[in-house]
Amino acid sequence: MKALILYIHGLLNKKAVSGITLIALVVTIIVLLILLAITINLIFSENGIVKKAGEVEEPWKVGALKDRIENIKMGWIIDKVLEKNTTIDDFWNKLKEDKIIDDPKTDVEGPEKEGENDIY
Repeated sequence: MKALILYIHGLLNKKAVSGITLIALVVTIIVLLILLAITINLIFSENGIVKKAGEVEEPWKVGALKDRIENIKMGWIIDKVLEKNTTIDDFWNKLKEDKIIDDPKTDVEGPEKEGENDIY
């Protein structure tokens, strides 16, 4: 009889523990759903991450292009100091090699007067 009582007592304790585990699981799922809703709102809302990333894409591309041009310009200046026969055509060729421009005559606005840029 004592063994039966201990067995029934053990079964009752298992159900109580299982019930607490089920409640903890439900609470955990609810908390995760709330966090999911907050995250989706932060990502896709009017001022969300996706919109802000789209807004900074063009300025980032412009800044990257300016950096590339500046690097080529500094390399050209160093070449000009080291080699006296370096000309502006070398600069345009480097821009063409780096695929920044296709043709300096059509892609770049410059002085209208002939000979104004002959001395550098």
